[in-house]
Amino acid sequence: IAERPCQTAGKVCIIKINYCNQNMEATSDETSKTFFPTAEYAVDGRTYSKELYQGSSSYREGKIITVFYNPDDPAVVHAKGVKD
Repeated sequence: IAERPCQTAGKVCIIKINYCNQNMEATSDETSKTFFPTAEYAVDGRTYSKELYQGSSSYREGKIITVFYNPDDPAVVHAKGVKD
């Protein structure tokens, strides 16, 4: 992301969930979930859709989030509360 990112409102439109067995054993019930929200946002009249690297379970489809984008390339983003 740019040294001075811009921000706009985005909307979570899809959430992909990956499941991983922590112990890598078929008999283990310890499974973790990793959330990958996709956000839609608009910059200068153009709409973008971007899968964010990783989010928390607090993200729900339709939730409005803050999206930080590179003013030189608005397709490069991260969202508040999302590791990227």
